[in-house]
This record gives sequence, C-alpha cells and structure tokens, in this order.
Amino acid sequence: MDDIFTQNRPLIKRLYQEERKSLKQLKEILESEHKFPESSLAFYETKLRDLLGVRKKFKREDWPVIYQHHLNSNKKNTALYLDGVKFPWRKAWKEIRRSGAREATIGEYMD
Repeated sequence: MDDIFTQNRPLIKRLYQEERKSLKQLKEILESEHKFPESSLAFYETKLRDLLGVRKKFKREDWPVIYQHHLNSNKKNTALYLDGVKFPWRKAWKEIRRSGAREATIGEYMD
C-alpha cells in the first residue's frame, strides 16, 4: 500500500501543501478520483507524516530557531519555506508568539 502513496507524492504534496486542502479533503479526493483504498484519517495522517514526510506546519521546536534567525537578520521579515512552499510571515509571527519562542530566546541570553 505504501507504493500508491510514494508514486503519488507530487500530487499529494500539491493538494495538501500548495492548495492547502484539509486532510479530510485530501482523503476524499484521493479515494474518489485516484482510486486510493478507503482508510481512516489517522491512517492518512500517518502516511503523510512518516512515509512521505509531508507536512503543512513547522514543529514547535522549529520556532525558536526561526525567531533567532529573524533577530539575526535585523528583524527583517525574511521568507520561510516548508518543503519548498512559502509559509506566510503573518502566520509565522503568530506561531512564534504562540510557541513561546520569544521568551525562550530571551531567557537563553540572560544567563
């Protein structure tokens, strides 16, 4: 079953990352239009994450590094890319604040 996912990685990546389809929408498209076997959302989530390495979001531990890079670039809103897809700076800033990356970075330099 892994073969059908690996063979269709470009399609999956385009739909999920570039067109920003939800996991549920992706599952419905793949099963109805591309003859993927019917499976649970959890199954699709696992295949995307573990087999294909496809994701829409950065991990929580990525945000302190991204914020530090932002500080090192004189606070310029540099472009972020995840698997070749541009990640909007507006969303990045929201995630930096949500993750606590600003506080973690400040705390590291106060020691």
